[in-house]
Parts: sequence; structure tokens; C-alpha cells
Amino acid sequence: MVSLDKTPLTISLGRLQARINAGLRRNNLLALSLDFSERAYRADVVRFEAHKAQVLGR
Repeated sequence: MVSLDKTPLTISLGRLQARINAGLRRNNLLALSLDFSERAYRADVVRFEAHKAQVLGR
């Protein structure tokens, strides 16, 4: 189940994502780089979790 509680961390992450999105709307190259980095990180996390599940047999 996903928690919808607002913590200082989730609030700051949301603000960071909003700034990246605003930069993307203005074709800011730094924001584009940050967005690609975030997508690559999330893909790595998904890949690692799948590998971990396979190794642990879950």
C-alpha cells in the first residue's frame, strides 16, 4: 500500500520535481539532464529489485 502522508522529504521531493518540470517546459538543458538522470535511476532501481526478487526466489 502506498502512503499518502506528507513528510518534509516528500514535500521537498515534490518541489524538486516541480522545478524540473518547469525547466522542461522552458527547454532548460539542465532540467533535461536532471530528468534523464532521474529516469535512469528509477530504471536501475526497478532492474535491481527484479534481480533481487529472482535471486531470493520471491
